Amino acid sequence: MKRPCSRRARTVPAGISGRLALSSLLLCMTVPCFGVTNISSSAPYAWAENAGWITLRGDCLEGVVVTPSVLTGFAWAENVGWINFGTGANSDPNAFGVINDGAGNLSGFAWGENIGWIDFDTSAFGGSQVSIDPSGLFNGFAWSENIGWINFADGFGVELNLSGEGEGEGECPPPGEGEGEGEGEGEGEGEGEGEGEGEGEGEGEGEGEGEGEGGNAAHNADENNDGLIDLSELLRVIQFFNSDGYHCLAGSEDGFAPGAGDQTCAAHASDYNPQDWHIDLSELLRLIQFFNSGGYHACPAEGTEDGYCVGAG
Repeated sequence: MKRPCSRRARTVPAGISGRLALSSLLLCMTVPCFGVTNISSSAPYAWAENAGWITLRGDCLEGVVVTPSVLTGFAWAENVGWINFGTGANSDPNAFGVINDGAGNLSGFAWGENIGWIDFDTSAFGGSQVSIDPSGLFNGFAWSENIGWINFADGFGVELNLSGEGEGEGECPPPGEGEGEGEGEGEGEGEGEGEGEGEGEGEGEGEGEGEGEGGNAAHNADENNDGLIDLSELLRVIQFFNSDGYHCLAGSEDGFAPGAGDQTCAAHASDYNPQDWHIDLSELLRLIQFFNSGGYHACPAEGTEDGYCVGAG
């Protein structure tokens, strides 16, 4: 079926493809509602004439989740790979992340590493808008510059599971290449290196002095100093991870900003292995560990890789 070809041009930010998909996958691991799809196992498919079937159930663990305000998670297409619907942090219809206006009208952009941007609302340009009706049925067309129209409409069958009951795994594709690999390995390397360094540095200095300096020291990511890493604080460090670096910026929420720049202040507490004004995967996983554990505390005498320990202090 032919549709109008009006669409908005988008520019792919440098480095977004790999890091954006990875950080969203990591977020799916930390927030339960991002990790379990509510797309029906009997009706998960959209259709693109130039890409084939796209299942919004993903691999059934990291599938698309529809909420009244956003869509999150990943869809999977055998021919073009993973499609990222967003992390839930977006409210701008002209930016990355698919938005739900509460009435089922979708807007914003999904991202596929192999196909680029997917626009869910081209109605202002004579195109179409994807929507979800009260019964849970998807309708309309999304637009991709590289694969054309993606059909969510009647006859192709994307539908929400509105019952709230589990449906089992249903039909699922194999996991995407590289998903989950290397995460435990990177974390283990950080711990090993940190233990050796911590033991050498701690000796010779007064034990009371070391504990006094670190015992009440809040992590830079903990902006309200409550001993917890909440979702917005985690997203801030994921922003640095995605931006291929960060720099000092007095007056910002945490004293830093994404991207290259001034490096005259003390480095972020998540930047330690090595300290290079970049947040790498093992460093981000460490913060996710604090997020998942319900707290953290400074423990410089313990010889951990970053001077902090899991759990309340």
